Amino acid sequence: MILSSLLPEGRIRLLTREFLHGERLRWSEEECSEVLAPLERSIPIDDFLAALPKRLPNNKAELDGEIAVAIHRSLPVHRREAADPGVWRFLAVIAAPDFIRLRWSADEDTFRSRFWRPGTRPDSNYYSRLWWIAELTAGGDRNYDRTQKALSSQALANAIFVRSLSHYFPAVKACIEVLADKQSDTIHRVVREFYRELALLPREALTETDIADLLRGELS
Repeated sequence: MILSSLLPEGRIRLLTREFLHGERLRWSEEECSEVLAPLERSIPIDDFLAALPKRLPNNKAELDGEIAVAIHRSLPVHRREAADPGVWRFLAVIAAPDFIRLRWSADEDTFRSRFWRPGTRPDSNYYSRLWWIAELTAGGDRNYDRTQKALSSQALANAIFVRSLSHYFPAVKACIEVLADKQSDTIHRVVREFYRELALLPREALTETDIADLLRGELS
């Protein structure tokens, strides 16, 4: 299968109750042809589809780090392509909706958005969220240990990736290093206070060490 972009016009037509609950398992590309747009280059997604497990453990959240790494390694998209929300809609609605149904419950208020909404918020398109978290944590050295640590704590992942600081790599690294083993309430308090302080500082002038020191100061 070749990656395409699913246009916004397809939302009402495709995200039906029958589809969300799995009574309608999937839509074919032929059925959706009028709301699909080709990308500038041909990107096969066979490796991406093969990387998704067929079963999940009882504690589904524990698998998010592994899935993020698998998606990031197997999906050969550049950031410019990944910035297209339609890419993630295509993967979630056309290519691999069954895995999202495995991971999440159709009875949740946010279930629909996990097929559709782009970004890194916890209620975003599942594939978009995990790919971008892997992209923003792995860095140029492709150190997926940071990805795993970030997603091992939902509190840490949410605190970092609902904020714009997630796009400043030294801040991401420092937050993971300092806060990965902390309790949820501590993580949210420290990141919240750090984010307020960051608004008053020249972000680009702060090194990873500077940021780590600021975070440790908030811990004390």
